[in-house]
Amino acid sequence: MDEPRIDLESLDPFADARYREAVLASVMYRARDELARRREKFRLLGVLAQWARPALTAAAVAALISLVTIERTAQAEEATPTGVIEELGLPDPVAQLLIVDGTPDESDIVLASWEDQ
Repeated sequence: MDEPRIDLESLDPFADARYREAVLASVMYRARDELARRREKFRLLGVLAQWARPALTAAAVAALISLVTIERTAQAEEATPTGVIEELGLPDPVAQLLIVDGTPDESDIVLASWEDQ
């Protein structure tokens, strides 16, 4: 019923330590140029050099956006400043009621609303 397991350990190419070390040395020897290139690429200056172009591009875009914003802000400051009352678009008699220091009574509000019509 239960068959004995077959021992496949003799087919393992890396069972022999000397063979394994020889294969590893061969692979490392053939990969030496690529490994040297990768070591150089991932040093600090190599990584910084990879980021130089995108960082300079981002800085140029940020500078351009800043200049446009400063230009538009300067143009907006040259325009006539308006207050809250002007922005609300209220009729002049109603706006005058809001400017007065005292509190208007009901008759002032009614008269101001009728004056506009």
